[in-house]
Amino acid sequence: MLNLTPEIELAYAKFVYPIMKPQEFQHPKFAIFIGFSHIVVVVQILFGLIIFVCMADEFADPVINFAGICVLSELDNWLGDAVMS
Repeated sequence: MLNLTPEIELAYAKFVYPIMKPQEFQHPKFAIFIGFSHIVVVVQILFGLIIFVCMADEFADPVINFAGICVLSELDNWLGDAVMS
């Protein structure tokens, strides 16, 4: 969960920056949408992590589920960087 803190800050920055400086983007509404979708994904990952940890019967289950959540987080980073470049 501590690893998600920079993700939350990055998502918020991606959301606020196009709102504050829309002239720097060709499509500012799309840039705002990307930031908003990044926030949504991070919140879903956070809730998914909490649910997986709270519902686990054995120790190995949260580790396996956390690996899946980390993959989703990295996919979100890759997609956001690809679209923003």
